[in-house]
Amino acid sequence: MATSGRLAIEDLPSGAPASVVIVDDEADLRLLIRLGLQGRDDFRVVGEGADGNDAIALAELHEPDVVLLDLNMPELDGREAIVPILVRSPRSMVVVLSALRAEAEAERLFEQGAFAFIEKGALVGSLADDLAALLDEFRRALRGETVVAGHPAVRLAPDARRLEGDQG
Repeated sequence: MATSGRLAIEDLPSGAPASVVIVDDEADLRLLIRLGLQGRDDFRVVGEGADGNDAIALAELHEPDVVLLDLNMPELDGREAIVPILVRSPRSMVVVLSALRAEAEAERLFEQGAFAFIEKGALVGSLADDLAALLDEFRRALRGETVVAGHPAVRLAPDARRLEGDQG
């Protein structure tokens, strides 16, 4: 159980919607993501923000199951927001979104606690499906199981099993 009294993500009943926070400095992209997720029963958007400071505040307020976090934003960017997000909401799955291919950057993001890195352009039209698959993998990682990425544009943290031990 999470400290807030809400069910931990790995304990959500099958079919229960996962709470999602969307953080991107492009309002149009936030809208597209929200519309894509709202059309499904497995996600519930609980907050939106435009920079890393918003992401941190929303993580603390909602303790979301998923934080979709843009990499490059004004003020505080995604790189700088990951650790504070996870301090405030340690059971959240942080998924970093970027318009750029950033192989070298992805490793650093994983070290900070991001669970996955997704290239925005590669997932147009399938983000909700890919996010649902990532959520399943994240739940498995929290249970200590080995996980692998199922899409070439998605990179998972190489040591995703570490999530279980990092929560205490």
